[in-house]
Amino acid sequence: MVGFQTSLGHGVGLELHELPAIGERSGPLTAGDVIAIEPFMCHPDIGAVHLEDVVVVEAGSARCL
Repeated sequence: MVGFQTSLGHGVGLELHELPAIGERSGPLTAGDVIAIEPFMCHPDIGAVHLEDVVVVEAGSARCL
């Protein structure tokens, strides 16, 4: 695969990148978790895109902050 990809996101708190991690090897999320969803892709010939949403996990859903 050409380009650079990162995990989907991570927890938000006092540290830069906290648990829970969101990606291929992530565990279950629980109500009350606050996470940054930040997909990033980079292709050397095209450029890069980085989006970010902060959400709080609720019972059965998530709410954008």
